[in-house]
Amino acid sequence: MLRQFLQQMPKGADVHTHLSGAVYAETYLKIAKQENHCLDDVTYKITAEPCKIDSGDISALELSKKEHQKVVDRYSARNIEFSEKNGHDHFFDSFGLFGAISSSNDHQATMISEVANRAGSQNIQLLELMISVQSKAIKRLGGDMQWVSNQNFEEARKWLLENGLTDVVIAGKKDLDSIASASQKQMECGTYRAQPGCNVNIRFLVQTTRNGAPAQVYAQLAYAFELAKADPRVLGINLVSPEDTPNAMRDYSLQMNMIHYLSGISPTVKIALHAGELAFGDVPPENLRNHITDAVKIAGASRIGHGVDIGYEDNAIETLRFMKQKGVAVEICLTSNDLILNIKGKKHPLKDYMEAGVPVILASDDEGISRIDLTNEYVRAAVEQGLNYSQLKQISRNSLTWSFLQGPSLWLNPEKAERVAACRNDVAGSAKISTPCNAFLVNSEKAAEQWRLEAALQSFEKLPVWIGKR
Repeated sequence: MLRQFLQQMPKGADVHTHLSGAVYAETYLKIAKQENHCLDDVTYKITAEPCKIDSGDISALELSKKEHQKVVDRYSARNIEFSEKNGHDHFFDSFGLFGAISSSNDHQATMISEVANRAGSQNIQLLELMISVQSKAIKRLGGDMQWVSNQNFEEARKWLLENGLTDVVIAGKKDLDSIASASQKQMECGTYRAQPGCNVNIRFLVQTTRNGAPAQVYAQLAYAFELAKADPRVLGINLVSPEDTPNAMRDYSLQMNMIHYLSGISPTVKIALHAGELAFGDVPPENLRNHITDAVKIAGASRIGHGVDIGYEDNAIETLRFMKQKGVAVEICLTSNDLILNIKGKKHPLKDYMEAGVPVILASDDEGISRIDLTNEYVRAAVEQGLNYSQLKQISRNSLTWSFLQGPSLWLNPEKAERVAACRNDVAGSAKISTPCNAFLVNSEKAAEQWRLEAALQSFEKLPVWIGKR
């Protein structure tokens, strides 16, 4: 019944979700069968071309029931206890197995439709999907750029602009046009057969992998900032991939300074960063001391993803105080942290963030690989972290308040749910809205979504089935 309650509860937004990892393995296999793709007979990695006779690989069309189950297990955390890898390696290795499909623009509309419909069925209003478009082109451009130690960021950006960065941005915008249009068509939006995903506001964050060479990482970041400025559907940028690889560890400070510089050039672009997705013992203690602090103080992130290692950072108390004062939110991914880092229950810092006054958001991360959905994270927060309905309601509100949607917030004081003066006396969900409030909502996409959430929460809380169960 708790699951049923939270499934129907309006949940604002999922602002930390990777499109490729949010799709379930069965969908990738369905696409592979439709296109007769080959699967490696050992790893089950999908290749991009149709399967040829006597290739030695397995045709997706000829997978036995047993092989089908093995592929699902390889592409996700299902039955991970029988895997020969630890959770961290199994999780991150999964992306490469279905990458031939997930990285193709031809299939991203199908992927978005699946994720949006799942969100709509859980009463989620907004998705900020982390997505890659034109990733091969921008990596090639970065690979062509000479990089020296103490590289001048301004000169590097100038070189990129003179050698094709603008063309890649134009191509990326066209890709988003095509993907967005195709996904709306697949979900039959605007017709009487419209699917649940049509009620979900879908926006994007351009993701950059942190594990490349410095020139390629910088090129991707520069591209992400430029695409965010060029396309209003792109709300911001994110730096992703494992945080504990040699390149990521070596270049962490360099990458934070790259973002700091590019943010100065493009101050309107919002920044969310994976930071502190590390566990004690997985890396030397020295590598746990500064990632969150540098993400918020140097790179200027408005949100950090995971933030698990906060207890091991130098001056953690001061960093938490800084996050509270500057309104930097933390995106908590409970199942992901359990699966990848073996951090759960009392070991998880969720409540430390809440007690420090840092805005907390629950997020799914990679629901397809983890075999979950966002509702599952609300259930875990209630059962394992002991959060009550009022706290979960605040988290739902936080997800929109700290979303990257344009416009001022509905909340003058988010913690006390105190509205701005224009809408203070209006009733959310009412057919009549005062002229000042209506003008405020019309001119703020963020406030309009927040108002929609408040109306949905009021309706939800009036359902008689929940009386006495909160």
